[in-house]
Amino acid sequence: MAGVVSGVLAQGERVSVTIGDVGGGTAESAGRPVAAQVRVLGPQAAEAAELFSGRSAEVGRLLGWLDPAGASGSVVVSAVAGMGGVGKTALARHCAVSAARAGWFPGGVFLADMRGYDAAPVAAAAVFSPLLRHLGVPADQIPADPGEARVVYDQTLGGLAARGMRVLLVVDNACDGDQVAPLVPARGGHVVVVTTRDTLDLVGARHLAVDVLAEGPATALLTDALSVLDPDDRRLTADASGTRALAAACGGLPLALRVAAGLLADEPELTAGDLVAQLPEAPGAEGFTRGEMAVTAALDRSWQRLARLRPAQARMLRLLCLAPGPDVSTDAAAALADVSVGAVRALLRGLRQAHLVVAAGRDRWSLHDLVRAHTATREVLGVDRAEQRAALHRLLNHYTNTTDRAAQHLRALPGQPVPDRFTGRQEALRWLDEERPALVAAVALATAEGNHAHAAWLAIALSRYLQWRRYTADWLTTAEHARASAAHLPPHHQAATAALHGNALHQLGRYGEAVSAHRQALRRYRDVGDRYGEATVLANLGLSLSAEGRLDDAIDAHHQALALYRAMGNWHGEAMVWTNLGTTLQRIGRAEEAILAHRRSGDLHRERGDSLGEAIVWTNLGAALQVIRRYDDAVAAHGRAAERFGEVDDQHGEAMALTNLGLALAGAGRVDEALAAYRRALDLHRDLDDRHGHAMALTNLGIALHRADRPDGAVAAHHAARRRFRELGDRQGEAMAWNNLGATLRADRRFDEAAVAYQHALARHRDLANPEGQAKALNNVGTALRRDGRFDPAITAFGQAAELYRGTGDTNRECKALTNLGAALHRTQRYSQARDCWTRAYDGYRAIGDTTSANRIAGLLKALPADT
Repeated sequence: MAGVVSGVLAQGERVSVTIGDVGGGTAESAGRPVAAQVRVLGPQAAEAAELFSGRSAEVGRLLGWLDPAGASGSVVVSAVAGMGGVGKTALARHCAVSAARAGWFPGGVFLADMRGYDAAPVAAAAVFSPLLRHLGVPADQIPADPGEARVVYDQTLGGLAARGMRVLLVVDNACDGDQVAPLVPARGGHVVVVTTRDTLDLVGARHLAVDVLAEGPATALLTDALSVLDPDDRRLTADASGTRALAAACGGLPLALRVAAGLLADEPELTAGDLVAQLPEAPGAEGFTRGEMAVTAALDRSWQRLARLRPAQARMLRLLCLAPGPDVSTDAAAALADVSVGAVRALLRGLRQAHLVVAAGRDRWSLHDLVRAHTATREVLGVDRAEQRAALHRLLNHYTNTTDRAAQHLRALPGQPVPDRFTGRQEALRWLDEERPALVAAVALATAEGNHAHAAWLAIALSRYLQWRRYTADWLTTAEHARASAAHLPPHHQAATAALHGNALHQLGRYGEAVSAHRQALRRYRDVGDRYGEATVLANLGLSLSAEGRLDDAIDAHHQALALYRAMGNWHGEAMVWTNLGTTLQRIGRAEEAILAHRRSGDLHRERGDSLGEAIVWTNLGAALQVIRRYDDAVAAHGRAAERFGEVDDQHGEAMALTNLGLALAGAGRVDEALAAYRRALDLHRDLDDRHGHAMALTNLGIALHRADRPDGAVAAHHAARRRFRELGDRQGEAMAWNNLGATLRADRRFDEAAVAYQHALARHRDLANPEGQAKALNNVGTALRRDGRFDPAITAFGQAAELYRGTGDTNRECKALTNLGAALHRTQRYSQARDCWTRAYDGYRAIGDTTSANRIAGLLKALPADT
């Protein structure tokens, strides 16, 4: 199967530097998914350098569960439970880094922060996409559907286990079993460590309760924490009784002990005993456990001192509570505080020394949720509600403008100027990768706080990246928030956000809803006279209509888009629409028109020096040429595609082009050259660890061997491809492999086995609710059954195929199914029914202008007995 590339034309809106509206109505934002942050833990991670003291018994037990020497081959789940601030995360991270350093988990060590005790916890489904990326799965192979993503997750971990590549996943700060259970691998000797404040109901889990520290470990942690801040400070070692009293006043809770050490470091004249006297029971501590009251007392004392002596740090801490997402960058903190990056970095380092913020990576900072909850209730001079709104406005401006500058690098065409905020596309992608959870959360916060213009424009600026990385759940979430905010904005915003929503729905396969959203956007753009917006939405509407099987409507939408793009002189939009129009024309059987459309697109890309766009067009043109069996021309097209992909160093594209080249060479009868092309493609896919591409190459290798009359090799290749697609959880690919296997078996006159293979393909398409795929599989089932002499079930299959094709609007394939149905009826001497079927096929072919097929059917009708 050739690789056909189509594009969703994302809106190219530009974002103004400062958005003026601060406020408006508050929109409901609950219930939508929260973006997940997954980090790699290892010897070089920031967590490897953090202070950890005591807990020798707990460390020994947890490391014993992680040690591969005691592994049974089954999945191990360990639940580490304890109150907030007791050090569960620190324990889990310390052991995870130790395990990584020991090489116990060659498949990787990862931490997912579930934010289980925040107002909006992270759902397990949100973890699959970023975690699969860390596990090496290409973005275009990660399904948008959470159920399908979980299948890929299990298959990926199963494949790693088979190669001895154990994986450790720390599921941090989970509040219930629903956040954990979907992330537990189905098999394979991997390990999941869960941290939680509750006792979770996890089947087969080992439980480790983490309590407050006893006196000895508590005093040791207190002493160590102060020593890190000031190695020459001897107050605690010289005052053993005061140190013990301070550890007791902190309730043995590590967070409180660290904050107390920060207070001592900040006041060199203060003794441990003095600090004990200054830690009154905190106001508002009712309902907390003993340890958490101690944290509140320590935090309250720290806050009072900060507000009195370091008001700039107190202001910074209070403003950090406004930042959405799991952490914040130094640049974002500077925007919040309205100070320079150098000034804010000094403030953050001071807060880190006071153990009030944590370094979460290079130039990234986070707050413990207890610190956030405590600080968010405190008043700071100069940080009233108006200043909080202004600070949030500055932060949203920073996120929106920087995201837009990054997105310009992603959508830039050859020779087009780009902002110098980033040195290039890769740096822009790295920034977006780091900021994604915060940016998705910022869109939701902007909607909830009534900053509606920010919500709309940030979502639009972010959409190109989310499409690029295939973060489809985040794309839909931000699009829904943006559309809710647009109800408070002028019509142009409503048009842009409806278009954004339509694109996200299309990417998720919800084509009917996408069509509705695009039609609403189209009305809005026409109302405001925005021709570029109208053209872009028409192009995307055409894609959604085509995907829904409404091919005539899709062609009409594409032609309208072409007319507008040509009138505006927008060559790139015109080129993309020609490509998508060609693909749609090919599906409806208008092959020569499809080829012409692809050539028009290629000319536009070539004239502008767009090698990548040209490579995509050559790929699609080759596919169209193969459909009408112009194999030599297809060979030339796919060869040029491979050259162009190589010029832009797109190895994935080059491997795909080589696979398609092999298929065309096989069709031309140049089998040895085809096999050589497949070997090159397989080597590239293997080097890239592209398992999906490898499966596609196996599929096409099977087709080439089939055409070379080597059925045994072809059957083996198709079975290998089928297994690989199944491992990947790719039901569409698996259906394709079953179909190709059926074709090989049918050609080898193994009709009964062929029918079984086609029925497997039918089952996969039914799983996918894909009517076009079901129709194709049914037509093939009917063909195999007819060749096996089983005419009655063949007639049933052909009839069902014709009905499904009629429903999709694919007249060309409906006529083919009707032709086959008529042939089966003819063989059973049901001539009158055969005449009805062939007459319908004849009328259908004439309606779409296929006179060759219509004349062939006319000959069949003429040959029927005269009395029928």
